[in-house]
Amino acid sequence: MKHTRLAAIWLATVLTASALSPQELAPRVPIENDRELFEAFALDRPELAAVKTAVEAKDFAAAKSALLAHFRQRRSPVWFLNWWEKPTQQTNAPPSALLQAAETILAHQFKSASASVRFEGPIDWQYLPSKLPDGMPDYQVPLVLYINRFTWWRDMLGPAYWATSDEQYAREWAAQVRDWTARNPAASVFNERATPSPWRRLTAAYSTSMWIYGLNYFLQSPSVTPDTFAAFLKALVQKVRFTIRNPDEVNRRLVQLEAVHAVATCFPELRDAARWRQWALDQTDRFIADEIYPDGALKELAPGYQSVAIASLRNMIALAAANGVPLRYTVRDALARATEYLAGIALPDGTVPAFGDTWAPAYVAPELLRTLAFYPPEKGERRREQLRYMITHGREGEPPALASTAAPWAGIYVMRAQGRTNVTTRAYNERIPPGAGWHRTDLALAFRAGPFGTEHQHEDKLSFVLYAFGSHPLDEMGVHSNSPGFWRDYFASTITHNTLLVDGLGQNRRARPASWVAKQPLEGNWIVNDAFDFVSGVYDDGWGPQNLRSVTQRREIFFAKPDYWVVHDVLNGSGEHTYEALFHWLPPNNVEIHNQTKVCFSANANRPNLAIYPVDSDVEVELLRGWQRVPHDPLSQRQGWFSPGFQKIDPAPCTVIRRRGPAPQVIENILLPALPRDTPDIAAQRLVVTDADNRVLRRTEVCALRIFTRAGIHLYVNDLRAERVTATRPLPKRISAGRFGTIEFNGKLLFISLNTAEQPLLVRHVGGAPPTRAGRDIEPIKP
Repeated sequence: MKHTRLAAIWLATVLTASALSPQELAPRVPIENDRELFEAFALDRPELAAVKTAVEAKDFAAAKSALLAHFRQRRSPVWFLNWWEKPTQQTNAPPSALLQAAETILAHQFKSASASVRFEGPIDWQYLPSKLPDGMPDYQVPLVLYINRFTWWRDMLGPAYWATSDEQYAREWAAQVRDWTARNPAASVFNERATPSPWRRLTAAYSTSMWIYGLNYFLQSPSVTPDTFAAFLKALVQKVRFTIRNPDEVNRRLVQLEAVHAVATCFPELRDAARWRQWALDQTDRFIADEIYPDGALKELAPGYQSVAIASLRNMIALAAANGVPLRYTVRDALARATEYLAGIALPDGTVPAFGDTWAPAYVAPELLRTLAFYPPEKGERRREQLRYMITHGREGEPPALASTAAPWAGIYVMRAQGRTNVTTRAYNERIPPGAGWHRTDLALAFRAGPFGTEHQHEDKLSFVLYAFGSHPLDEMGVHSNSPGFWRDYFASTITHNTLLVDGLGQNRRARPASWVAKQPLEGNWIVNDAFDFVSGVYDDGWGPQNLRSVTQRREIFFAKPDYWVVHDVLNGSGEHTYEALFHWLPPNNVEIHNQTKVCFSANANRPNLAIYPVDSDVEVELLRGWQRVPHDPLSQRQGWFSPGFQKIDPAPCTVIRRRGPAPQVIENILLPALPRDTPDIAAQRLVVTDADNRVLRRTEVCALRIFTRAGIHLYVNDLRAERVTATRPLPKRISAGRFGTIEFNGKLLFISLNTAEQPLLVRHVGGAPPTRAGRDIEPIKP
């Protein structure tokens, strides 16, 4: 009955809420006195009759007591944890780690991101230990955020109270509620430079759920007096009003809407609860339409922050369902698409590529697994079980049909395959095992070819991360800080990503807002089959502060599954330039360069290894680690640095493969992973290619390689003149393939695996007619 009644209340809500402005929904933020506090409640509700009587008599002490009594008596609506569910007796001793953590809160000691502070007296809610270069307080310090987001109520103080029934924890919570409310007057309008830390937009919204958790942990305690409860309600209502009047952006907007929805759902006694809830749902629909691509990616394109949005959507759906008022399909569909996207780009260890401002390691698997409970039945049980397989690394669920995945609106592509020994000797007619590419010991390369994103951006188009055998040999180099400064700019720049510099200049899409959002999905750049994957992308938005556009970069990546990748960087344009392809290793890798072959490789005894083989020897190869052009100059040019956490810096190897000369140019490298103590072993030889007029085609036009592996020989052809995998016109060419003979082919991609007798074991092509030799189609021998 309680859910039916609550649903009826919501259904009776006028649908004009969405048309109201934030100022109409929340005309005033501060609550100045007891009268204004009770004006926030719908005192005509029957269950608040005693409260109304006391208010009309101006006996606010009695009104507070009646209101507290009402909340202690009611059992609906429900939260994710409810005060009446507190165990009456403990069967097990509470964990010592929990009690130790709770003791630090009693001592007013707080720690976040390796920084800590202890307040000898009252908590300094506006604690600001550092300033930005312009003298403005740094509100982005994690410790500052942590103090006012109150996660310790949910994670430490509340659980310790339930585990022990020790009133010291309840007394501390009640004291913090009163102190915070009294010493932090509500802000009305957010100002980036002036609004104090307790009222920063994300902090005010995020902390709202923590306050509701706190109330449910401690409501039954005698330490929670009517005055404490009134202070709690005052703060909560002010947080919601402030949140409505001060909209934020990107994932933070969903946190705000989650907060308003939570308060409106859990406190229907508030006069504006129904309108607030309707407004939050309408604004959520607007956010979904404006900020989520059809492939499920948020337009900010920072995978780590997408998990924040997923949590907000899931919490809204879960809370509504628990109270018998399930949300409309648009919200459930958005959660499903956002989950599918993040699961699809996840690496085999359950982390997502740390593109943009994603703080690594971003282990999102637990968050994604929780969302499956709300996966819409309309999308099918099979798809849900495939997602479960992807998220649990194959421990549960059903293998998806394909290992490699594409998100064409976000422009993120992940090539996956089963992880085996270095270039495993195997027959190419061997069946790919179900679920290959989703286990911790498998291989994956995630490539970023899409728009810049609307926030948390890095200048990293055409960058990639490489995962192999449970390790991240080539990866993102970190964030360092969300606050402006030298190191923040350094780690957001092209110089710290696995892409390319031109004349020492990086990308500058920040100066070109048209590049921030995709107007349509990428097409014609992605191929997946049983033998290989292929992807390409283009950067043409200019280099350096002036957005110099004399050179464009097209990167094409070919994955000979499950063994190695060929990375092509095609540089078109005009003029003489220096081109530098960058490959960033995580610090634990012991990296060397073989001077004769110019191969750069890791020589790890206990970690997987990787080798980077330049196809051509006329390149310069340099290894930089913790390099600074001018020592002791804080603003000097740098390379080879990694940020493992907030404001931390460590040296890390960076391989620079450099070519100089007039455009067009091409830099091509083979990436080969290997198991620990295994030496990556591969070599490549260019083949001569001629066109229909018998003109020898340059390496900037066609890449034709004979690749020698432990398993045998591969013939690989990529016609770089075709910028799409679905070439619209034939590109006739003849490839002189040594003992194998001359191959005639007019398509984009050709891959042939040969045995030691130079017989074809596998033949795959993309575009054009099938390849021929001596006028006959090239077909694999029968096994």
